[in-house]
Amino acid sequence: MNQFPPLPEEYTTKMQSWLGNEFTAFLNSYSTTARKGLRVNLLKIQTHTLKQELHFLEEPVPWCKEGYYISRSAKAGNHPYHQAGLYYLQEPSAMAVVSALDPRPGEWILDLCAAPGGKSTQIAARLGGQGLLWSNEPSATRLKVLAENIERLGVGNCIISNELPAKLAQKLPQVFDKIVVDAPCSGEGMFRKNPSLRAQWTWRGVEFCAERQKEILSAAVTMLKPGGTLVYSTCTFNPFENEGVIDWLLTHFPELSLISHPDPLPVFDGGHPEWLLLNNRELEKCTRLWPHKLEGEGHFIALLRKTETGISSKIQRANVNITNSALKTWQAFAKDFLDSCPEGFYFERNQHLFWLPLQPPDFNGLKILRPGLLLGAFKKNRFEPAHSAALAWPLIKTINNVEFGPDDQQLFQYFAGHPLPASGNKGWLTITVNGFPVGWGKDDGHLIKNHYPKGLR
Repeated sequence: MNQFPPLPEEYTTKMQSWLGNEFTAFLNSYSTTARKGLRVNLLKIQTHTLKQELHFLEEPVPWCKEGYYISRSAKAGNHPYHQAGLYYLQEPSAMAVVSALDPRPGEWILDLCAAPGGKSTQIAARLGGQGLLWSNEPSATRLKVLAENIERLGVGNCIISNELPAKLAQKLPQVFDKIVVDAPCSGEGMFRKNPSLRAQWTWRGVEFCAERQKEILSAAVTMLKPGGTLVYSTCTFNPFENEGVIDWLLTHFPELSLISHPDPLPVFDGGHPEWLLLNNRELEKCTRLWPHKLEGEGHFIALLRKTETGISSKIQRANVNITNSALKTWQAFAKDFLDSCPEGFYFERNQHLFWLPLQPPDFNGLKILRPGLLLGAFKKNRFEPAHSAALAWPLIKTINNVEFGPDDQQLFQYFAGHPLPASGNKGWLTITVNGFPVGWGKDDGHLIKNHYPKGLR
């Protein structure tokens, strides 16, 4: 039997002082099993359709229209629909953040601390391919998983960067309609789901997190347009990283004001300024999700709006272009193998071809991993498509594909890196599960060479 680290004594003492009569119910929640969830990727499939396909989807998540709880025995990460990007596995309470932000098609939205990509992919689905998503992750070690999730879910209108928020703010002042700051925190809300975090918790860590959160938010305010909306969230309970940080933010940035949750539920709790002896009753507009009140872990959400006064700065656009030879190479590939490809900006960068639906803001001087949808690479007068292009369905559709059902063993052979029997159509094609692409293959007339990425096998 696993022996998890005990809850830190200083943590439980403070929680008891704040929760009072609710503390026993809160403490008892640690002896229950955390619920798992997934969020349907609306870029590729509708919720009712996926519900009919997957037996392990249970009741909907109340605060997320595209979210479902899944059965405790489900191995949803191993299903081919996961590889096809039809859903994202996400802790249910975490889905409430983007639901509160309410992204709308056409908006420019920044996810400032984006890895592993749960909130970015939820934003992308709500944008519906219109507007711009900028996903930034300050930690280089977490960047790969962010990019993989963005690409697996077929997000086309996204720039992925690896910058400190302050550096990003210097380059992108007043650019974004909405910003998400899902800040690094002490993680108290994850003590049930990930008990190992208990051993890492210290009160000094709480104080360190609060100071870092203030720095991140300061940069976020700079990048927010007048009239724009900022959502600040943590997966921790203590008020020092929550109400205390928001109180500091309102004091130092009077152009911000708290707004109420657009769709509050009875299971949501409000903010508690009294826990820090603060007199600002506006802090009660904040939202908390508790594991003893709902089926999910701990989360804190504050929604803020920037005053309309002031003049928005003019957005400097990137100088993106493509050489004639590269354009002809791409057009030849598209003519031979693609049934459709989107209109927008095609541009070349370091022998790679990218696409965005609009001309992006200037990213010169920033560490950019993906300046848009990676379509592929130019190699000696030929074009080799990227895995992300196969997953960008329905933006990109191939002329030929090889179709499998979700239980077909040949499909799992493909995931393992093995070649497949020839299809009768030479050249590039996609491997699909019930019509949804999972990757590329290239038919040489004898067999289909496997182009599923080695790092995913």
